[in-house]
Amino acid sequence: MTPLRTITLSVTLSLFISTAVTLLVIGPLNPTPSLVQMDMNATLTAFEKDIQQRDLNPAQQKGHIARFTAALDTVLRTYSHDNNAVIVVSPAIIGGAPDITRTISQETVNVLTNKENKQ
Repeated sequence: MTPLRTITLSVTLSLFISTAVTLLVIGPLNPTPSLVQMDMNATLTAFEKDIQQRDLNPAQQKGHIARFTAALDTVLRTYSHDNNAVIVVSPAIIGGAPDITRTISQETVNVLTNKENKQ
């Protein structure tokens, strides 16, 4: 066997082994995220009804909307991170993805309630 052929085989074998080891190590560390859906329209409609039922002046409404938006964003980011999930709105899904609307809505209310109690 010529030295060039030996080097070529060694490099090729090294690449195959390196690729296999990389896939074995990275695969379990970065699992494929799951896909879940959330009915954002229902969540916003419920929030709008809540705002309308309260006797709030425009400044109070603006503050409540800002707190709701921040709480919802925090809850969505936390859920996505903790569950390794990609969250999409319900109209984007034909079927099969778990619906997390109730979970997100309840957790958003919890975050808002905790913030109001701390103030």
